Amino acid sequence: MPLRPFRSGTIAASPCKPSVNLDHLRFFRHFLIEAYPPHPYSLSAVWQDVAALSHNYDFLAHALLALAAQHLTLFTQSDYSVQALDLRVSALQGLNAAFSRPCLTAAEGDARCAAAIALTWQSSYMSAPGSLREFLVTMRGWMVVATTMTPEPEKSLFRDFTREAFVGSMKRHVTGDPTSPIGGDQTPDRDCSMDGFLASLQVLRPLCGRRTEKRYLSVLEKLGRLARTSPLDALLQMAPCWALTNKMTEDEFTDFADPTNHTAQVLLAHFLMLDRALEMHFLEATGSSQFTFCKQVSKAWIVNMASGLPVGYEKYMMWPLGLARGEV
Repeated sequence: MPLRPFRSGTIAASPCKPSVNLDHLRFFRHFLIEAYPPHPYSLSAVWQDVAALSHNYDFLAHALLALAAQHLTLFTQSDYSVQALDLRVSALQGLNAAFSRPCLTAAEGDARCAAAIALTWQSSYMSAPGSLREFLVTMRGWMVVATTMTPEPEKSLFRDFTREAFVGSMKRHVTGDPTSPIGGDQTPDRDCSMDGFLASLQVLRPLCGRRTEKRYLSVLEKLGRLARTSPLDALLQMAPCWALTNKMTEDEFTDFADPTNHTAQVLLAHFLMLDRALEMHFLEATGSSQFTFCKQVSKAWIVNMASGLPVGYEKYMMWPLGLARGEV
């Protein structure tokens, strides 16, 4: 796949580079203590080294501050959304400028990769319309940086950020019966089971005409069937499945991530809510806040997607929208 700069809907939001202020000190402290990317669970110490590295790269510093400001806005009573956006724009501009130069050292490769990861996690805390596409774009950018812009991968701070690390750390973190059905049987009239998920996919199947849509649907069906018999195995399969859009060609990705591709939007909604159902099943009992997406954000994304679909698509969104609203 050809290397492409980060393309973001927020990139034109502000032409100004944020000036340093006291809020930035709070953001930096919050990043160090709480707002660093939570996955993989066992590698959080890497972000202490990244924080030290940020003093040499403005785009990285702004990406970390943007993430922390967004995290504070979502999880506290403070509203730093304007600062988070300005810092994000500056980070994206700086990162795109860095892409125009060869990456010659492991440190610079780490700075670029860390900024891409931070921007991806910030996207996962954004609930405005278009934020899901922001997430998909930055996640794809993270993959490009990690696989093509690290001169000495064996020396990288992120050398252990592997598929196995994400899956393994998730497995150590979960609790609960690995074979108990999703949704349990406490409320028989409230069907958030995999039967409902798979039935919804059957309704959706006739809409899937493109090759990417058929492939994505096939993966969802396999995950749903696996979740019916072994929910834990299904949860652990979700980690690599997040990279499905990264494996698309540039043209396929552009088409699939387009908000006007209504079939893809419905498929993504099902994937997001399947992930939510599985994580809640195993992680909610621990009191963990380390869900892939905050419940508030995932609900906003699903509601935004549903509101952007044409009349007649309501039946395709019944399962994900019902789960997002707590109605199933």
